[in-house]
Amino acid sequence: MARAKAEAIINPTSGDATFMKEIIMGYQGEMSLKGLNRNQFEAAMMKILRYRLKTVGKFKVYCTQSTFYMEPEEEDIDMDLAFERVSKVFGLAALSRAVVCEKDFDTICQTADFFVVTLVFCFEKKGVLRDENDDDSVIPQITPEEFKQYVADGVIHGGMIPKLENSFEALDAGVSEVVITLASAINGNGGTRIRK
Repeated sequence: MARAKAEAIINPTSGDATFMKEIIMGYQGEMSLKGLNRNQFEAAMMKILRYRLKTVGKFKVYCTQSTFYMEPEEEDIDMDLAFERVSKVFGLAALSRAVVCEKDFDTICQTADFFVVTLVFCFEKKGVLRDENDDDSVIPQITPEEFKQYVADGVIHGGMIPKLENSFEALDAGVSEVVITLASAINGNGGTRIRK
C-alpha cells in the first residue's frame, strides 16, 4: 500500500533532506474547451473529486492550468485506494500519480530512482500486431533485438516504427517499461510490453 509520505532523499548539491509527498493529478478532457462557464465545470469536478476522496482521508483539491491536483493533507493515506476512487470519475481525460520534489535536476533524478515508471501509449489497436488485419495477433513483448528483426521482416513498418523508437528512447531515459494498448485496456495486463 503506497502512503502519502515516503522516504527522505538527500539533495546532493545542497545536502537538504526532502520527504517525497505523493499527489494525484487529473487532466481535463473536453472541459478545457468550455468558454465563460468553464469555472463552473471545474468547480463541479472539484466537488466530485472531494466527495470521492472523503472516505480515504483529507485532501486539498484544486485546479490550475487545466489540471486538477489532489494533495493529501495527512501522512497516513492509502494513495492506491485514493487513485482507484478518482479513476472512476467521469470527465477526466487522464490521471497520474506524481511526487512533489525540488526543481533541481539531480533531485528529480534521485526521486525517480525510487519509483517504477510505466509509460502507456494508447492507440486504436490492442497492441503491436504481427498481422495488421488481425486484431488478435498482438505481440506480447518486444525487445530492441526483436524490434530490429520485426522491421527487417516487414512485420513492423510505417508509423509504428517511430512509436517504438520513441518507446526505446523512453526506456533509455529511465522509464521501466512501455506498454502499447487500447485506452479502454489501460489497467489490464494486455497490450505489447516494450522492454530492454
